[in-house]
Amino acid sequence: RDVLFAQLYSFDYLTGVYGRQAFYSILDKEFSRIERSAGNSSIVMVDIDYFKKVNDQYGHQVGDKVLSFFANYLKENIRPYDSVGRYGGEEFLICLPDASLTDAHVIMERLREELANQPIEITNKNKETITINITASFGISLMSKNHPPSQAIETADIAMYKAKSNGRNKVKLYKY
Repeated sequence: RDVLFAQLYSFDYLTGVYGRQAFYSILDKEFSRIERSAGNSSIVMVDIDYFKKVNDQYGHQVGDKVLSFFANYLKENIRPYDSVGRYGGEEFLICLPDASLTDAHVIMERLREELANQPIEITNKNKETITINITASFGISLMSKNHPPSQAIETADIAMYKAKSNGRNKVKLYKY
């Protein structure tokens, strides 16, 4: 029974990706691996651009469908051993094991471009089909022996805000 509850609470109910606490646990394991191997991994903070407008224009039910679509999109378009977690609101974290900043940049740039060209068709409460296009801003930071998960998340967040302040729908790297 405890295992069932642990699994149940590991995932974000709305999006189906890891919840924040479960994702932190994944990062802790990845950091332990990095400490043993002297490798590194990339952490990505990603935020849907202008998400508040979606909620304001179409309502929270449509907003929830957009969040679910986005989480699924991320899961389906990363490598099988990468992880996605919901950080909060419309912000998500991605862990890319053994990915350099350059590797992560290439992967996230592909995701960003394809997302911008991906129409989301949603049936609203009036049974009308509406098409929404979204973009996202990505911030990438390296997690290494000298840059643990908490710092990597913080610096990925800084890079993501740089992407937003430079016009949104961008991928920015944090170099330390």
